Amino acid sequence: MKQAVVIDGYSFVGFATCKGLLEEGTEVLLLNSLKADDALEKQLSVGRNANLTEVDIDSLNTLLEDEATVFIDGYSLYIKDINMERFLVPILDKISFEKRKCVITLPIQWLYTGHSKKWVQKTFSHAHIYYLPTVYGPFQPEEMLFQQKLMHNNHNKSVSEKEWRADAVYIDEAITCLLHDFLSNNKSGEKIISSGIENHWQQCVDYLQINLGSHTVKEDNSLRDQPQTIHINNHLSVEKALSQQKRHVDILP
Repeated sequence: MKQAVVIDGYSFVGFATCKGLLEEGTEVLLLNSLKADDALEKQLSVGRNANLTEVDIDSLNTLLEDEATVFIDGYSLYIKDINMERFLVPILDKISFEKRKCVITLPIQWLYTGHSKKWVQKTFSHAHIYYLPTVYGPFQPEEMLFQQKLMHNNHNKSVSEKEWRADAVYIDEAITCLLHDFLSNNKSGEKIISSGIENHWQQCVDYLQINLGSHTVKEDNSLRDQPQTIHINNHLSVEKALSQQKRHVDILP
């Protein structure tokens, strides 16, 4: 892959995608549509890289090559309660996606809902779609339980619908798995990324000593036509993965 554009490049999964692509030697155009508050910190974490260019929608039109692959972080839009259709329509008005390869990350919750998923499937009928469970690691949004615990140890914690309690994946491992699958498989379609670790989310909760109290959610994991599941290999331990997230929290301003 010679060139890729990441939308939004400073979101949680989007930025990790940028880093993963840079490690592959890909030229990355980072579209900063959300104007993230932590954009500067993320810039500093990767340093200067000749293959990374931050763009706005107008300059993207000029720099985007015909064969560029488009990566869209729908997962982080969901976490931030940003309507994906309203967010993408202005971009779709500027750029044609019809003949481009597209890779879209979505929350696994969308497998169990109708309207939003149908719009994505209709609009990006040729896309590679990857459904993610709870994703954790450095830069995890504060809406998520693990980050709440690490940032505000004495505050009450709550489990929102954004948490997929049946599984969790460490951000860098999820992106490595996604990119490996995409680069080795030309066929578009839908896939679930799984940690392959039993009770991974609950193991993280136990390690962080989070008392959920009455915050329990019954999840329905049944699905008639479930997409193919791909499993992450070469895991960090839960302890090491969460320690890396904690170290990052400790240096936040």
